[in-house]
Amino acid sequence: MSGQNKEVQLYHATIKYGVYIAFAIHMVWLVGFWRLQFETMAAVNVISCLVYVIAYFLMKKRKYVTCFFLVLTEVMAHAVVATTVLGWETGFHYYMIVTAYVLFFFPQIRGVKATAFVIIIILYMGVYRLTVNVPPLENDIAAFVFPEANMIGALCIIALLGSIFRNNFDQMIENLHQMNRQLEHMAATDALTGLFTRRKMYELMSEKMEKNNFFYIMMIDIDYFKSINDQYGHAVGDAAIIHVSEVITANLKGKNFVSRWGGEEFLAAAEVSGVEEAERLAETVKEEMNINVLHHCGEAVPVTVSIGIAKWEEGRNIEEVINQADRALYNAKQKGRNRTTIHEVVET
Repeated sequence: MSGQNKEVQLYHATIKYGVYIAFAIHMVWLVGFWRLQFETMAAVNVISCLVYVIAYFLMKKRKYVTCFFLVLTEVMAHAVVATTVLGWETGFHYYMIVTAYVLFFFPQIRGVKATAFVIIIILYMGVYRLTVNVPPLENDIAAFVFPEANMIGALCIIALLGSIFRNNFDQMIENLHQMNRQLEHMAATDALTGLFTRRKMYELMSEKMEKNNFFYIMMIDIDYFKSINDQYGHAVGDAAIIHVSEVITANLKGKNFVSRWGGEEFLAAAEVSGVEEAERLAETVKEEMNINVLHHCGEAVPVTVSIGIAKWEEGRNIEEVINQADRALYNAKQKGRNRTTIHEVVET
């Protein structure tokens, strides 16, 4: 799922919870207005609750944009009517501020949201001018409860929606991090063998170059690979590549890195004490290939490797050493394959 789709999904979840919260609040106000004998406002809240039922079905049909603006319109209209009927001091105008807060939650239709924001400002100023001098309510309970209830209610809505949004946003960020980790793993790992890719191998060798005075590069190639493909098919060719990668990995443990360099070719960076140990390690890999035979349909498939070795030491260019290992590998091929050859620079 793309980042944009995750963002839209985040806002859809916020809208859904916003509808549930607003419906619950209007039900509470409906009961309160009815008990306090504010019949007009009770009737308004009946209409408001019906609006949220419609909003619920719009969400079911995935018409989130329509649902979003329907809810904002209802909250705004309810706040305007309640403030006009009951007065500025009752605090219903706080919900107009809430609409301005949530207006920009939806990630699309920026032009419409900007227009709606201007309308909210104009309405807010107009309602203030019309109601600021309205006498306080004669109902003492309402005059005492409404301001505090609306102040607390508006702040709780802002905090709750903010919390929902933040939790969803954190989840989205975590999902993005997980996707990035997966992409990094894919970029660093060969899909067939599970070995490092060439790009990742360069990074690891660069790290080795910073920590070590020398290490050995081994270029490993499957002998007569084209013949394996031609005789047994590409599926067996892939099996041979996997088989060789497993043998190399099993024998080059510890501080050694192995990558699939390309096709049937592998490259290892071995941190060993000297050329003798590097050669012994290469011979172990080669001999293990002779012992650990690949089978296909009950038939042994002959798979051998040739190995070229070159030494990297401080001050040398890694590309140059890789080329030397490649030339040593070519030399091993020329001498009959299934052998190890060391580049002449390290023949001391």
